[in-house]
Amino acid sequence: MTNDITHNGVVDRIEGNHIYVRVMQSSACETCVAKGNCSTHESKEKLVDVVSPPDGFNVGDRVLVRASAAMGMKAVVLAYVIPLFIIVAMLVLVIGAGCSELVAVVAALSAVAVYYAVLYLRRGSISRKFSFTVEHL
Repeated sequence: MTNDITHNGVVDRIEGNHIYVRVMQSSACETCVAKGNCSTHESKEKLVDVVSPPDGFNVGDRVLVRASAAMGMKAVVLAYVIPLFIIVAMLVLVIGAGCSELVAVVAALSAVAVYYAVLYLRRGSISRKFSFTVEHL
């Protein structure tokens, strides 16, 4: 399990077989001594939905949320790599067809918007491929 992605969190609420865990997502600056004086330090609170029987878990429990590194890479490909290829391909195709750069940029951004809309519409089936586990700290 050394290739897992883990985050500490707190159980926010439990609804049926869903355990909602609040995790603090910190930037790479977390260990920097100057983070208090730096404006680039940021951290965000995220709510992770873990589908698991809530046996033994209570609201307020400190837990560890775990996901496989392969799942993380799959998420990066869906969110960043495929859109990058869509942008580059659209720019090359539209400029190659003799259109202006402005038209090429609008076409590329529109294609990425359509891609993200399709991802949003398929979020149910995509979320079934991504699973988290939760364990007590």
